[in-house]
Amino acid sequence: MLHAEHVAALYRVRWQVELIFKMCKSFCGLDHVTSLRPHRVLTELYARLIGVVLLYLLVAPVRLPASRASPNSEISPVKLRLILQRFAQAFLLALDQADAFIACLTDFYDHVAHAGFKQKRRKSPNTFHALVLISDSYEAQDLNDSLVSCLVQS
Repeated sequence: MLHAEHVAALYRVRWQVELIFKMCKSFCGLDHVTSLRPHRVLTELYARLIGVVLLYLLVAPVRLPASRASPNSEISPVKLRLILQRFAQAFLLALDQADAFIACLTDFYDHVAHAGFKQKRRKSPNTFHALVLISDSYEAQDLNDSLVSCLVQS
């Protein structure tokens, strides 16, 4: 049901998922465990995985472009990790003060919006942009199919 070039684009999505796992393993330290006791190893693993989930929840509002008009901009997980490292202590110090925490989050989002995006590609679009292009072609095809079926039924 898919065109050959769309299958290739979807394969790129699979690669993006593998890159997320690689990032979790290497950048979040999932391959290094400090304890030898099974329960502590699990606790450490769960804590790090919770940290990864929280990181992705933190950036969910800015991860993808707000409009489909600019889909060639996407957050870089590597840049995001570096920005989060710079803000980790500020987040920790502001946890008990709501106003300070909100200010810290606002500053974090400003830094992400300024320096956290992947570079725009002119020749080869990023994965999100490629998916938008695919979905646009299928939406147009669905629209044409609906128009044809309406004309046939009339």
